[in-house]
Amino acid sequence: ELFPSIAQSIDNVFQRLKIKNKFTFFITANHVESQAYCSVMPQSDSAEIVLTSKIIELLTPNELEYVIGHEIAHFYFQHSLYPMPSQAKNKIAYLNALNLSRSAEISADRVGFIAADHLDHSLRAILKLASGLSEQHIKFNYEKYLDQLKEIQSLKGNAGEILSTHPSFLNRVQALTWFSE
Repeated sequence: ELFPSIAQSIDNVFQRLKIKNKFTFFITANHVESQAYCSVMPQSDSAEIVLTSKIIELLTPNELEYVIGHEIAHFYFQHSLYPMPSQAKNKIAYLNALNLSRSAEISADRVGFIAADHLDHSLRAILKLASGLSEQHIKFNYEKYLDQLKEIQSLKGNAGEILSTHPSFLNRVQALTWFSE
């Protein structure tokens, strides 16, 4: 009753995904970081999804549905049970854990896309989260955005990406676009 547009976004996601809402949602007063995360105890049948006030202010209700679906996916795919890169015993295990973590993000993006029910809502959310800017500052031209991948290839890749737990926003936009096709 206090946050009707957020509640409607949550309801829309569960209707589209055709699953029962086993989640508790929280909003934290954080006007600096656009964050969302799923907190779950191992092998629990429910979870908590936390959204910062900044992410709610930045995204439209339709774009927020993508984020909510993304976080729900982390729970249903049990990504919290994946090996932590920081606990790897050697370099190969470390790199494999990082790769698994990046793959988990791509999978969660796909569920977010289904939850948002529209590719544009998903891609707009990704670009806003990548830049931290609202739509008044962005011209949503995904083809031009993806042209940056060609520039990175010509520079022999992005060495920092191999050590990241998340794929670049460019790779996420490309993967989601391919998935939608």
